[in-house]
Amino acid sequence: MDKALKPSPKQLEHATINRYTGHMKAYYPVLIKKIRKDTLLWISFIFAIASLFLSRPQLNDINWKTMTSLLSLMLIVLVYKKLHILDYCAMVLISKVSHLRQLIRFLLLLSFFSAMLFTNDVAILTLVPFFVAIARKIDAPLMLPVTLITLAANLGSVLTPFGNPQNLFLLAHYHLSAGAFFRLSLPITLVSFLLILSTSFLFGKQEVTTPKLIKYQIAARPLTLTILVTLFIFLGVFSVVPSWLAAAVTVLFVCLFDRRLVKQVDYGLLGTFLCFFIAVGDISRSPIIADLIRHLENNRLAVYMSGLVTSQLISNVPAAILLAKFTSHVSALFLGVNIGGLGTLVASMANLIAYKQYRQLVHQNVGTFLWLFSAVNFAGLLILGGIGWLLLALID
Repeated sequence: MDKALKPSPKQLEHATINRYTGHMKAYYPVLIKKIRKDTLLWISFIFAIASLFLSRPQLNDINWKTMTSLLSLMLIVLVYKKLHILDYCAMVLISKVSHLRQLIRFLLLLSFFSAMLFTNDVAILTLVPFFVAIARKIDAPLMLPVTLITLAANLGSVLTPFGNPQNLFLLAHYHLSAGAFFRLSLPITLVSFLLILSTSFLFGKQEVTTPKLIKYQIAARPLTLTILVTLFIFLGVFSVVPSWLAAAVTVLFVCLFDRRLVKQVDYGLLGTFLCFFIAVGDISRSPIIADLIRHLENNRLAVYMSGLVTSQLISNVPAAILLAKFTSHVSALFLGVNIGGLGTLVASMANLIAYKQYRQLVHQNVGTFLWLFSAVNFAGLLILGGIGWLLLALID
């Protein structure tokens, strides 16, 4: 009887193949759905196709250091999410809260500083749902805090190359050293920190009772290994070791840690970068268009304003890729595209993520939220836009 029930090697082989193909069938529809809904990817793809009428693409149009560094960053951030590092930090901070202003201040500062390492997208994806869940239990306002958490994430991510993709690109494109990069990012980050801190005074000191939270535990060994791999990625970003080697080590580590995380990478963002690299390379070989853009980008103030305005229309990541090809004014472009992440809903992908989070989690008064979100963002754009213009003279 046992022999009859025992599967043959052939049956085991078929079962393994079926299980593998089942995973793939489950995964590919999700991937295709994500790509189909990725508006920025489709815009960049159309942009790349249209550029083929101007020139033939070349392999050296693609900034491979940016691509490998971005892949490494997205993978390691997924590991941190799996370890619930940001959730744990939020849990510890919230347990010390005594009034509403303190609650908002802690979340804003956590959003600001966590975005420097975990990216602005991850800070928003983690902290907005976290806050909404708490706010419903203590009857706290939703619209303004969610808006300010997003603002804090966008501004905090400016400090490091890892905070947002355009910084990774600018670092690689202009071959910046660590010192040169932080000389660009630190002044505007300090001003942004004071701005974010001051917004917490918009809230009163109403007493709040800390709700029961999920008790997250941090495993020391995986966290230690993750930090070591992160440091190796940093060495790749700053060209101490080859970025491809850092990417290879990261992929190997993630596969050993949890290979399912590889499926969760935002391949649409990598595709967007690839398309824009192709498009910008083709445009740069078109004499008429290239001369026109170069003429506009000869002046520092023109570069700065181009970064601000273009970001409002096509988002700050593609704006950085497009304009960097035609100017050597790195400080003006850096400030332009980073401050330019404030403003319209499309100025930064983080803005769109926050809007979607609010719409999915809250469901109510979405139009009012969009109005408030835009008003606060444009106020931040005006304030920091003016300060950025003053900083230009100090940085160079």
